[in-house]
Amino acid sequence: GAQGRQVEATFSPRHSLFDRRHFDDVEECLAHMWRAYDFSIPDREYCTDLPGLLRAVWERIEGPPHACLFCNRKFQDAGSCRRHMLDKRHARIGTAARTRTGNEDEAGTRELQELLEDFYDFHGSTREVTEKIRDPAEKVACLVRFFDADGDGRLDRAELSELWAAAQAGGR
Repeated sequence: GAQGRQVEATFSPRHSLFDRRHFDDVEECLAHMWRAYDFSIPDREYCTDLPGLLRAVWERIEGPPHACLFCNRKFQDAGSCRRHMLDKRHARIGTAARTRTGNEDEAGTRELQELLEDFYDFHGSTREVTEKIRDPAEKVACLVRFFDADGDGRLDRAELSELWAAAQAGGR
């Protein structure tokens, strides 16, 4: 029910990632994690496999590498990982990993992005931009921001390839 039951650590999309509470449905569980821990699914409207995403993030915490979902820091066990996430307010899914000194961790960032890519489809978002925004300069700026993975204000070859692929897929 809405109160949640205590259960052992086995995966279920109805099981909270941060405590032992279990709910009757995934939405109740997500509402609990939002209220208790500020956890949410980023860009949920583009998430194509919510149970799969929840399993992947659960496995990242519960099994090796016992990694924080936000900063990608690795721990010896799931309990230490959860304590870190709750203490640092990292109970959310991140897209850019940081080193302990606060610098960007490129390999860790790639790891986080690779974790998420199988569970999302952003192709519809490019159609949204092209249909809703009328001013050409605004449209281009929005697309550049969307595909600018490294946030440098320019599209490199890989980012441009992603834009081109999305444009081709949207044109069919």
